[in-house]
Amino acid sequence: MMPKILWRIIMGVISGIIYYAVFLVIIPIVLSLVLKYPIELVKTEELFYYAAVFISLGVLSTTLKPFIGLIFTVLSILIGSLFLISILGSGVLQLAMSISGERVQVSLEFKDLLMVILGMGFIFAIIDVFEKLATSEE
Repeated sequence: MMPKILWRIIMGVISGIIYYAVFLVIIPIVLSLVLKYPIELVKTEELFYYAAVFISLGVLSTTLKPFIGLIFTVLSILIGSLFLISILGSGVLQLAMSISGERVQVSLEFKDLLMVILGMGFIFAIIDVFEKLATSEE
């Protein structure tokens, strides 16, 4: 049987990878498929830094005392939300295209969709916080 601290570290790495995958991979890809507009992600080297940040925050949130670990869980959600806001801008998509020889500027505002996605992230964060509070072993 594994020691408790090793189990918590493994769970922290898994939760960090999940936060990384959701905020930096899955949501931007889904939005680019839905909006049919290529969303610029960060460089591959920077993705490794973001992954390291999320994994370290996940490990800290699971290995520290429950009430201190909650801060790192919420911090993971906030960093992921800030990343989404930074790559999606202010929720306005602008394209310039040519239709029948005329140059047309198309603008799409998806701020509501962005707020729904971020709201769901915060709801999951709150649920996670209450779950950790309910199962704390302190």
